[in-house]
Amino acid sequence: MATYLITGIAGSGKSSVAQVLARRGYHSYNTDDMPDITRLEDHTGRPAEWPEGPVDWSKYAWNWQEAGLQKLLTGTGTAFVAAIVSNQARFIPCSRRSLCWSLIKERFATVC
Repeated sequence: MATYLITGIAGSGKSSVAQVLARRGYHSYNTDDMPDITRLEDHTGRPAEWPEGPVDWSKYAWNWQEAGLQKLLTGTGTAFVAAIVSNQARFIPCSRRSLCWSLIKERFATVC
């Protein structure tokens, strides 16, 4: 199974790329909308409720949950995962390829 991580800053187009891939028949996931896979945690790693107003990221982390991510990707063949999470560096060895998207001059460019 090949797993590709599509990552980049907020608003860079990760979700749009995931939607296009899904429409073309690929297993493609935006994990932001999957609470069994991605959740807000406090600095101790415990689940946290969304605070009112802007999130103070020095107190919180948006993290993947390993069991949920493994369950999602088990047996899917080639899969694309669109996300930006606090702990993604831990999972990059699990992906076959990492794509970083940035919005540059009104078009997407692969930057790494």
